[in-house]
Parts: sequence; C-alpha cells; structure tokens
Amino acid sequence: MKKISFFCLILFVLGCKVKNDDGLAVLPPDTIDGNFTTNHQISIKTLKIDSTITSGLSGQTIGRFHDNYMGTLEAESYIQYLLSGTNVNFGDPSKITLDSLVLWLYITSYYGDSSETAPINVYEINEPFTNEQIYYNFNTLNTYSTNLSSVNDFKIQLDTSGNFKRSIHRIRLDNSLGQKILFANSIDLQDNNKFRDFFKGLKISSGHQNLMIGFDVISDSSRLVLHYSVEESDSVVKKTYNLFSDFVSAAKFTNYKRTSSGSLYEQSLNTQSQQYGFISSGSQNQLYIKISTDSLKSMTVNRAELEIPVDTMAIGYNPSFFPPSILFLYNSDANKKIQGMNLASASYNPEKKMYTFNVTNKINNYIRNIEENNGLILVPVFPGTSVNRAVILGPQNNQQKIRLKVYSTQIK
Repeated sequence: MKKISFFCLILFVLGCKVKNDDGLAVLPPDTIDGNFTTNHQISIKTLKIDSTITSGLSGQTIGRFHDNYMGTLEAESYIQYLLSGTNVNFGDPSKITLDSLVLWLYITSYYGDSSETAPINVYEINEPFTNEQIYYNFNTLNTYSTNLSSVNDFKIQLDTSGNFKRSIHRIRLDNSLGQKILFANSIDLQDNNKFRDFFKGLKISSGHQNLMIGFDVISDSSRLVLHYSVEESDSVVKKTYNLFSDFVSAAKFTNYKRTSSGSLYEQSLNTQSQQYGFISSGSQNQLYIKISTDSLKSMTVNRAELEIPVDTMAIGYNPSFFPPSILFLYNSDANKKIQGMNLASASYNPEKKMYTFNVTNKINNYIRNIEENNGLILVPVFPGTSVNRAVILGPQNNQQKIRLKVYSTQIK
C-alpha cells in the first residue's frame, strides 16, 4: 500500500482540481473553506452468496477450521488425473509388479494453525466426472468407502525464520488403486476419454479442526505417480508412470461447507446489527456498504478515502486467521447485487490492520447526482480458491470503525 506523507497530502488537497471547478483557483481566499471530516453516516450488511463456481481452477483447498466468529468451514477437493499419452502399455501382465502408487501434492498456502498436524484422506470417485460440467462450492460426488491414504501427521513446512515454505507432500496410496491402473485392460488405457470412464478421479480431504491446506493441482509438482517393476531377461527394471491433472482436460473443483450456528456471523446475517461485518472467500460472503453523502452536498471533494478496519481479536495469534490479501470494490444495484466491473482494489495493511480505498470520484458522482447511490459491495480476492476471512469493525463498534475520510472545499 502506498504511504503518502502529510506534506504531500497537503499539496494534493490544495493543488488538486476537480472537473468543472477551475474557478476555484481565482476566487478570493476568504470565500473558500477547507474541511477534513470523518463523521459521515455509513451502514453495512453482510451478504451470503449461494453459489460460486469452483471448477476448473488450479488452486484447490482441503481441511477444516473453527472459530467463534464464523463457525466451522470445511473443504474437500475432487480431482481428475489423466494419462500422459495414448495407448499406454505397462508391459506383459505376467512380468510387471506394482511397487507403489504415490500422490504428490504441491502445497502453496495454508490457513489456521501451522503448528498442528493433520490427516489427509483420499477416496476414489465412483460417479461420472467431466470437465464439460460447471461445478459450484456446494457440489459433491460419490466415492468408494475405502480411505486410500494412511497419512495422519501432515504438517505445514516452515523455513528457518518461521515463514511458510511451499513444498511437495507425497502420500502413498493403498495398493488396490495402483493394481487397478497397472493391470487395466488395453481399451481403458487407449485414451483419456476411455480412462475417465475407468478411473474417475480422487476426492482429497482433511478433517483437522484448525488447518486449511491449499495446493496447486496443475503444477508439474502435483501428480499421481505409478511405480512398478518389469522383468526383462535376467534383470528387473524399475519404472514410473506419471498421471497429471491438466488445466483444460481434467475436471476439478472444491466443495465448501460452513456450519455457522451460534456464531457472530449467523447473528449478522439474521439481524440488522451494525457492530460487525464479514467477508470470507470460502463461505462466499460479501459486504454491502451504504455511505450517506447528505452532509457533503455543498462540498467539492478533493479526496475521499474509505477505511475498512478489521477486528484484531479475530485474527488471533501468529496470526492464525489472516484477512484476504486484497479486497475488490464494486457498484451495487438496487437489489444489493454486483453491477459492472470492479471500481478499485485495496491490499491489506498489516500495520494499520485495515484496507483503504480511494473513492473520490464515486463520492463526487453521488454529490453531483451523476449516478444513483445504491451502495457499494466488497468482495474478497480468489473466492473459489481461498478461505481467508475478515471480520470488519462496523459503524456501531466501540473500537476503531469503518469510516469515510473526506478532504473537501466549500464555497461560502
């Protein structure tokens, strides 16, 4: 986030010209008042979005975490792995032996407590799964009951400074699936259309209480590796075969489930409380904001900044539940639905514990009746792949609260 010194800010306020106010430069000084105000009426409303497309994305999420602010969020991913070529032939069935089948996960992010260990569960999908269908955050697929993984101690990798480090985690799967692929009929290994019918993919999940894991499924570092041996003359040759989940042909999506009973989030949805607002990628939430500009009708706004502070108590220690890295601001229509393209973006400032949006043009348009003030909507970045959430301090909060900072000029 750019930091503007007070000196530069004064120059900006005094030197900035707004469309149709060129006459200000030649007015006598005693006819102009400069103002800085923050007491503008703001109301908020947490919006729950029923569906978000999560299919076709490279980033996938698994895990579970719970907090008193938003309840419990769970995520599981469904992924299709495809052949590396056509007419695959592993060799004479009487001369090949399975060594192992290993799932590689390229871990790219986490959310929650990095000190905890977590199980990783893997199940084979047993219903049709296609990249031609759109899947949403609420979709699920049937699987066989056998957990193919025996991993109970997955742990996030940190560097020597305690910072998160991307890593490849290898999970040995039950030999039953490896045997199924290695000894498949030639027709099932003819091409990926046949193979998708034969092996539909994997569901990957993790049931830990306070850890969500993000991984890149289309990276070269994410794959399904078949290790096998082939008898050749008087020797045994070790071989491997890689199956990948590519960006175009392989289907993939993440299912998200939130249980919010008794949480502050549920109270916010069911009441008109202005104490807290909630923004979360994993549970598909947005925040509606309405700013009253009645007190600015006679003003020319030189700069307007919308400050969105987060509740530091909701971040926790480490911090465990860090807010989304970026928020996007959109126009709202009369029904509190997003309208048009995003107006602006703001990065989270970890020092100030807030997001700051420049809304100067928007406020001036409201004042001049250039556009109707239907409100604004805040949306988190990566809604289909991220689970970061932010608890916003609303206008009725006793702590630092959401506010509009306005630097304006009034003509007497």
